[in-house]
Amino acid sequence: MQLKLYYLVYSRYTRKLRYFKLERGQYQEQSLNPENPIAWLADLEIGLGIWEGVFQNVPGYWLRWCDRAGNWLLTDIEKLEQRLEQSEQRLEQKRAAKKRERAVKEQADAKLMQAARNLLEIGMEIEEVDRIVGLSEVQLKDLQL
Repeated sequence: MQLKLYYLVYSRYTRKLRYFKLERGQYQEQSLNPENPIAWLADLEIGLGIWEGVFQNVPGYWLRWCDRAGNWLLTDIEKLEQRLEQSEQRLEQKRAAKKRERAVKEQADAKLMQAARNLLEIGMEIEEVDRIVGLSEVQLKDLQL
């Protein structure tokens, strides 16, 4: 039987994490920062600590993996929620961009129609105005009304 390098014990009643490491054939308890108890498993490049939050709609204190800096690693559900939020943000950005494009087009169309009206007011024929300005059929009909 091969002994494991680490042994971790967590009491949900006292919310205390204890961390033991195999050294010279015996498990030696390792000290943890009482303010932020995280057991860093160096050869695995991962930490385990106590996180306070809501998991599967249950608030409480939970064991959670973290990186070297103490940042909690996302659960699968959190990753999905994050991707969904990012997708929603991208969709909203696309909607806003289309809205801006529509506003720019409407403003350009309004300027085009005003230019056409100005040319008509100075006596230019509608066919000549159309040739110069390049109006659509709808715009031509609007000018003829």
